[in-house]
Amino acid sequence: MASYLVPPSDHATYQNAKLAPSASTSEVSNGSSNGHSNGVHKENLNNPTVLPLSTLKRFQFAFLIRHPRRAVPSYYRCCVPPLNEMTGFKYFMPNEAGYRELRVLFDYLRDESVIKHTPTAKEHATNGVNGSNGHSNGTNGSNGHGEAKPYEVCVIDADDLLDHPKEVIQTFCEMVGLEFDEGMLEWSANKGCESFDKWKGFHEDAIGSSGLRPRTVKKVRDAADERREWVQKYGEEAAAMIEKTAEENMADYEYLRQFKINI
Repeated sequence: MASYLVPPSDHATYQNAKLAPSASTSEVSNGSSNGHSNGVHKENLNNPTVLPLSTLKRFQFAFLIRHPRRAVPSYYRCCVPPLNEMTGFKYFMPNEAGYRELRVLFDYLRDESVIKHTPTAKEHATNGVNGSNGHSNGTNGSNGHGEAKPYEVCVIDADDLLDHPKEVIQTFCEMVGLEFDEGMLEWSANKGCESFDKWKGFHEDAIGSSGLRPRTVKKVRDAADERREWVQKYGEEAAAMIEKTAEENMADYEYLRQFKINI
């Protein structure tokens, strides 16, 4: 949930993030280097998040992305009747799409060598991916326990997960150091749904399902067909907002997608 870590574009701290009170007793923004309170020092000079870099280094990150023309209308549906009676989200805010925040977090972690991208042979042939060479020699060691190598970038596209669930989950497990088990692809309907209590209404399809299986039919629709569907469901004004929001986030999605796991 990168939106919890990076201030939204309409927030006062958008260009000058402040550490969360629970992460620091200092009120000095990350852009200052003189506080030296609870990790607020020069390492956080360019930190766009609300957590100190030393805290971010403790985690292994994975990024799940989805095409904006799928994700934005899905989110809009959660913000209007009847579903918003369950979600509690009474209106749609375009800047909550989250793609910008995800990219900002992703780039910061790469710049600080918390994660790295190792180009494939194909990418080497085309001079790498957006200058990723040079981001792989840093360290993410912290807390005085020596240096650790950066984690390999782990980006999963939702379409790949739906088309090739077993292969994607296997690759994910390999990347994060987990042992793959076939049971990861199966579960009982409604099992563990209490974990989603804070997000009632947002995960109903997943909660009511019983596993991940390759989808047998993949809808292929052009932009005009999608727009007509949005107009039919939500009206012309809402359809225009959905389309505008999707287009505004397309560049960030495509940027992140170039780093995705390839099956």
